Amino acid sequence: MTRHLAISFVVFTFACQAVTGSFAVGAGATDSGAIGNDGSAGSDGSLDASGSSSGSGGSSGSSGGSSGSSGSSGSSGSSGSSGSSGSSGSSGSSGGSDAAQDACAVDSVTGAVGALGCSCSSANEPACNGNAQPARLLCSGGVWVSDGTCPGGQLCDSQSGANQGTCQPIDPLCASATPGQNVCSNATTVVQCGPDLVSDSPVAACTSQTCVPNGSTASCQGVCIVGATQCGGNGVQTCSSSGSWGAAVACTNQTCINGACSGVCAPTQVTCSGNDVETCTSGGAWGSGVACANQTCVLGVCTGVCAPSTTQCASDTQVQTCGADGQWAATTCPNACVSGSCGGICVPGTSRSCTANGCGSQGLEICNSSGQWGSCGATC
Repeated sequence: MTRHLAISFVVFTFACQAVTGSFAVGAGATDSGAIGNDGSAGSDGSLDASGSSSGSGGSSGSSGGSSGSSGSSGSSGSSGSSGSSGSSGSSGSSGGSDAAQDACAVDSVTGAVGALGCSCSSANEPACNGNAQPARLLCSGGVWVSDGTCPGGQLCDSQSGANQGTCQPIDPLCASATPGQNVCSNATTVVQCGPDLVSDSPVAACTSQTCVPNGSTASCQGVCIVGATQCGGNGVQTCSSSGSWGAAVACTNQTCINGACSGVCAPTQVTCSGNDVETCTSGGAWGSGVACANQTCVLGVCTGVCAPSTTQCASDTQVQTCGADGQWAATTCPNACVSGSCGGICVPGTSRSCTANGCGSQGLEICNSSGQWGSCGATC
């Protein structure tokens, strides 16, 4: 509207000027100069393929009016004023291929990656239609075209080299991962899945720790390697999958050595070897025996009042034998107890008749403590 008002004002102004100059002074006929035509308005700019445009300029105004013809005595008419120049066309509005450009954007990708139907520069170059995707591309005629799709269990490899743009088996470690995710390749190694999930690269080697998956990542954690063992007291502790030590499992009649039950006895355990006491060493073996003095080794301890199988005389007629419990047990001898055993030919203290040698006199013989008959008491 503003532009139209401005044009009308200009036309009105030039019309007034033309009328003023058309009258001649004198009695002769007067022709006025024709008013020049206004220039046409410039056309609006049209959009070109790229979305930019420029309007074409307005056409120039027509030349001024013709000179007035001569009057009989009047002065010649004044020349008409030239028409105004047309206003320039307005610029075209910005248009757009933004959507097309967004569709071809391949931000945040790695390797030989393109977008189907978008421009490319290297003829016959293979690529992938994105990272970790099955679709393969080929640069043909300056545009990425389809070059097939990888079968199940395979994805397109975008990394430069002999496998670029080819189908490769999905890395088993990365089958459930996302590109760039850290996973455990074994109990002590952290690896990172490649951009296409067909490869992995080492990230860290765990030292005295365990590779532990944790949500969308994995890292070295804990204080031990899963499956490792150590001694806890006289038991075996096993490292769990979280890298922590489990409860100790006791060794039975063995000794924990370097994380395993070994040997034939447990540390400080005692046993009897004959009448000796043996103590288990830290290596799980029995040490040298120590004899029990006047006692009996019972369950690895010297006990009782005598040594096993030893004997003594409890009286002239009773013998005592030390039992397995280290205690004396008495037995009555048929005759006499002599030096811890039954012996002699008579019961000590008994007597019998005897005849004195050489005279036939009668007397008595007394059995002594050794179970032997004493001399005949008869005298001649």
